[in-house]
Amino acid sequence: MAVAVDASLEACVLECAKVVDGAEGLAEGLLDIVEWRETPRFWPEGRSSWVELEEPRGTTSPVLPTIRGLKLKGVGLGDAESAVPPSAAQAYHHENPHIGITNDGDFVVVEAEPAPLGGIFLDRAEREFRNAALLLECGCPSVAPVAVYEYRGLSAEWSNGRRLGAVLTASSSSSPMRADVLLTDEPCGDTDRGRVCTMMVDALGPDHFKAVNALAFEYGRTLRQFHEAGLFRHNAFPHNYYYDSELQRVVLIDLDSSRPLAECGAARRPLEILRDVASGVYNLGLAFLENAARYDPSEVGPEPFASLLAGYFDLDSESSKPAVVRFLPHFSASLGRMREHADALKDAPDDQLLLYCWMNRAYAYTTLICDLVPLFVSSPLAGRFPLTISADDLAARVDHFIATRPRVRL
Repeated sequence: MAVAVDASLEACVLECAKVVDGAEGLAEGLLDIVEWRETPRFWPEGRSSWVELEEPRGTTSPVLPTIRGLKLKGVGLGDAESAVPPSAAQAYHHENPHIGITNDGDFVVVEAEPAPLGGIFLDRAEREFRNAALLLECGCPSVAPVAVYEYRGLSAEWSNGRRLGAVLTASSSSSPMRADVLLTDEPCGDTDRGRVCTMMVDALGPDHFKAVNALAFEYGRTLRQFHEAGLFRHNAFPHNYYYDSELQRVVLIDLDSSRPLAECGAARRPLEILRDVASGVYNLGLAFLENAARYDPSEVGPEPFASLLAGYFDLDSESSKPAVVRFLPHFSASLGRMREHADALKDAPDDQLLLYCWMNRAYAYTTLICDLVPLFVSSPLAGRFPLTISADDLAARVDHFIATRPRVRL
């Protein structure tokens, strides 16, 4: 559907990668969507538009040899029913700060920078483009870079005039559905989500819980390659990766937050790696909590979390279980509270009640980081990124962080 075009949405293709066959033509052909001469299709809800290719295309990467779908990030905000163009005037403020680490190796609460509503800053679009290229070059399964766009008339005065852009990446999947459907949906052939869930259970099963464990293992494998490529900070919630049944691998998406480990001080690098692994465990737990009605605490044991660590550290799951001994009861208690108060949370969402039910992020992350140290120091990554802080010093820094919760702003 054609819409009236705002002159501020005029855009140009700033850069094209040579990974995907015919990338230039794809990038130029989608300018109508980027400029809103054609309304983007937003699915799922968010700031990314999905385009399914009529025919698969080849790539130059053995890691992702065929692509079937394209994702345009930063072209507006919407869902299947309605959408609005990106705005430089309005800022979106992230509700949840994350646990960060200083170059000296101290823990801090980091308030993420605001983002343009429905948009992405040009520098972050370029970062996702570069990170995707690096990961594929290093053999890590990720989306393929296609193009970066610049909006010529959109700049955010509230962020020192930073320009807005968009980034086009390519996926081996023809569906925009991601790995979280395995935890949220039942296998069936009636919906897109159900069909993707069926694919994952069939590929990873033989049953639902075995499939979740196998998915966690594969995410751990891919996350290790992400770090081996020299990057850190991947949002490990299962919405930020998908499973490719042909490749039999987890594929990373949403790479605009990822950064090079080389920019970190020596004390910080191994801790950022451990933080990402802890994030994988925590966010897998979070996916269970967000679907608490489906999961009884007695049914969710250490296996999915230990499987993720087994994939990351190339171990068997039994050897990984000691690292989640302290995390597991904290998670299980939270899952029990979510189930107990499900009706109250559904009928009248209450921030204080949700805070009571939820896992304590600061405790969970820092506990996991400390408990992951024995696995890390025995891994090949410790040779490249040696831990320079003793276990006692690390524990003291955690105690200080829990007591003071120092906050910083990116």
